[in-house]
Amino acid sequence: MSSSSYLPVHHCTAPLWDLDLQGKLLLHAAEGKMDVPPGEAGKLCSLIQPYKKDYHGTTQAMQDGKYFTDLSKESDSLEHQLNIKNMDTLMQKLNENMFQNTILRRKILEREKQVKELTSRLQLEKANVQKGDHLSRSAKTILVHLRHQIQRKEAENDVLKEKIQTLQRKIAMWKLQFGEYKHQMLALKETSEQKKTALKKAIRCQKQRAQHFESAVEKLTSKIKEPEVELSEILSASSVWKKQRDRVVEGNTTLEIQREDLKKQITRLLEGLKRKEEWRRNSDEEIPGKLNAVDSENEEVYLENEKLKAYLATLENSTVSVENELQNLQEKAKLQENLVEQYKNRVQELQTAAEELKSRYATALNENKE
Repeated sequence: MSSSSYLPVHHCTAPLWDLDLQGKLLLHAAEGKMDVPPGEAGKLCSLIQPYKKDYHGTTQAMQDGKYFTDLSKESDSLEHQLNIKNMDTLMQKLNENMFQNTILRRKILEREKQVKELTSRLQLEKANVQKGDHLSRSAKTILVHLRHQIQRKEAENDVLKEKIQTLQRKIAMWKLQFGEYKHQMLALKETSEQKKTALKKAIRCQKQRAQHFESAVEKLTSKIKEPEVELSEILSASSVWKKQRDRVVEGNTTLEIQREDLKKQITRLLEGLKRKEEWRRNSDEEIPGKLNAVDSENEEVYLENEKLKAYLATLENSTVSVENELQNLQEKAKLQENLVEQYKNRVQELQTAAEELKSRYATALNENKE
């Protein structure tokens, strides 16, 4: 009688030709000696199914008492054979059966441990899916922060635009005033020439005074030409600043377009994650057969998130450059305001000098009449 007839073990349904290879593979995976790639998780789950069936079958037989009933029958048969065969041979067979029983129990415990290890790996895969959801929420938070920054820069740009428009109106007004002053000075110069012709017929002292007044008028004219040059420089600088402002507006438009593209990408990514979550809830019982597809989708989500991070870094650099350019424009605007104040002070000085010249000229006319 063979040793297999003494032990009623549940027949294993796993393939026999790679039984040792499968056992080593499962044992290494359970002990952590081998890294299981995401694409191999489904294969490991398909390998473990036959052993789970064998384990449950053996456990059910032990719970029903069939296993120990068969052992009792074998014990009675052995007692009957004690009178026929040698006691040493029977004891040896009994020891072999007990040894095989111990080995089988040990294998059952090892397979149970392997099942637990693979179950924990399935839980880890689920945690990775939840981690992808967390990355999507982080990207959404970054988008909101970037949107607030763009709105704040647009408000600052509007304020700067109003300042530039106010400055342009002031420059136009000062240009008109300068034209009026120039016209007055030309009229005053013509009157001075006429009076100078009349004064040539008067006393030499009056002629000297007229010559002195003429030199004063020439100095005043030269002083008036200087603000005219400065005004042309201010106008050219204002044109340059206007071009810079147009570039800033164009940069903000580009940032807005990029923000919309980023918003569409994140919306598409969130929709994909939502579909994946619904698919995961509807197919919890089919997870072992679909882990490969989930892993590939997780990898695509990870690559998409990396691209979005790089794109956000580029947008942040663009925002920093726009902030620096706006700051430079603000500094130039302050410098322009200082130049305008200096120009106003000089115009007031010229007006005072013109009034003084008029009063002196009137005094000279009165003296000439006397």
